[in-house]
Amino acid sequence: MTLKRFVLRTTTSLLFAAYVLFASTFLLFTVLEFVPSLAKHTSLQQIRYYAQRRDYQPDPTLVFLPSRAGHASRLDTDFLGDQYSPDYGVPHAAIPYHATYTPDGFRENSSSPPFEIMLIGDSYVEFGETDQLTLSEQLTLLSGLTTFNLGRGWYGPFQYLELFKRYAPRLKPRYAVLCFFDGNDIEDTKQYLRWRKGKSYYTFVFSTKNYLGRYFTALRDSYKFLFKQVERMVERRRSTIPATAAVPKQGESRSSEVHPDLGLVTLRDHLLPMRFNYWNHPLTTEQLLQSEEWQAVGQVLKDFQLLAAEHGTVPVTLFIPKKVEVYGAFYSPRSGHNFLQRIREHMRFENNSHDAFLTIAEQAGIRAVDLLPGFRTLAREGTVLYYPFDTHWNPLGRRTAAEMLAASLRELPPSATSVCDGCVR
Repeated sequence: MTLKRFVLRTTTSLLFAAYVLFASTFLLFTVLEFVPSLAKHTSLQQIRYYAQRRDYQPDPTLVFLPSRAGHASRLDTDFLGDQYSPDYGVPHAAIPYHATYTPDGFRENSSSPPFEIMLIGDSYVEFGETDQLTLSEQLTLLSGLTTFNLGRGWYGPFQYLELFKRYAPRLKPRYAVLCFFDGNDIEDTKQYLRWRKGKSYYTFVFSTKNYLGRYFTALRDSYKFLFKQVERMVERRRSTIPATAAVPKQGESRSSEVHPDLGLVTLRDHLLPMRFNYWNHPLTTEQLLQSEEWQAVGQVLKDFQLLAAEHGTVPVTLFIPKKVEVYGAFYSPRSGHNFLQRIREHMRFENNSHDAFLTIAEQAGIRAVDLLPGFRTLAREGTVLYYPFDTHWNPLGRRTAAEMLAASLRELPPSATSVCDGCVR
C-alpha cells in the first residue's frame, strides 16, 4: 500500500468516525431536547447540562426558575463546603442541611401576611442549614417584623429588581432589602448583560435560543463527565497516602508544606485554615465605577428606588462582604504560596468594590447597611463568621448580619419618604 493511499484511507476513516460521532450524539441530544423526561431514566442527569435541564427551566426575564417552583418541596442533604477538597489535608466533617421551599420556589417563611420586610438576594439569602437559620428567619426573630424570603442562588442585581417588580404589588412590604453580595453580584450583572445579547448566563445555556450552541455545551459536559469518571477509577487504583494535617501549631516546624491554594489566618494567636474564592479586581474605585457592569448596577438601584416609592416601600440595600474582605488582613505568611500571591495584590485594592457600591447606593438615594466594618471588628476579636471551606456565612455570621440589619431598620421611617440623609457610609 502506497503512503498516499494509506493517508487517504486513514483520513477517510477518521472523517467517517467523526461523522458517526456527530450524527449519533446530535440525534440523541435532539431526542432529549424534545422529550426531556427520557433523561430521568438514564445516568445523563449526572452530566451538568442535563442536571441543569432537570433542576431549572427558562424564564424570559429571570433567565431561569427552579423546577421545584409551582409546588412545595424539601431538600435534605449534607455538605462539606463549596470550596472544600481533601487535597488540603484538613479534617472536615459534613454538615447536615435541611431546607423547605414554598410553591414559589423560595425558602419557607414562618411569618404570615402581611409581610413587613421583603428580603431579596442570592444564595446568601436562600442559604440556611435549617428553615429557622436563614437570614430572613433570624431577622424575624431579632426584629419582631414579618419577613418574606426572595433569595435564590445564581441570581444577581437584575433578577433582584425583577423579583421586586413581581412581588411588591402583591406583598406590599414596608421595607424591601436588596442584598448585594460583593463576591459575585458584579459578575452576575456582567453575565446578565451577555445573556441579553443572546449568549449564555454562566453555564445556563438551556435558556438561550442557540440550538447548536446548546448541543456543543451538552457534548462538552458529557466528555468532561466521562474523563472525570476515568480519573476517579485511576485514583481508586492508586495507593493511598495517609493525609497529614496542613496547619502547623504555633512554634512548631512544618513537616509538610501547606497546600498552595490554602490560606491561614491568625485569629487570637490561632491559625485557622480557610479557602478564599473571590478576590477584588486590581482597579481603583473610580475605574470600577466606569465599567459597564457597575454602571448597570447603579441604574438597577435607581430603578429600585423609584419603584419602591411607587409602592410606598422603603428601599434598603445590604452590603454583604466576601470572606477575604473580612479575614484577608489577618493572613499568615505561612499560608500556601498561591494564596500569598493573590492576597498581596488583593490588599492593594482591599476596599475598592466596597467603596464603589456605597457610592452608587448614595447616588440612588438608598439607605446602605454596611456589614463590613462590624464584621472586621469581630474578626479582629477572633470570631469566625464564615464557613472556612464554603462561600457562605455560618449560623453565627447569619445571626450577626440579621442583628446589624435589624438595628438599622429600627432607625428608618415606616414609609417611603426620602432616606438619603440616613445613608450609611
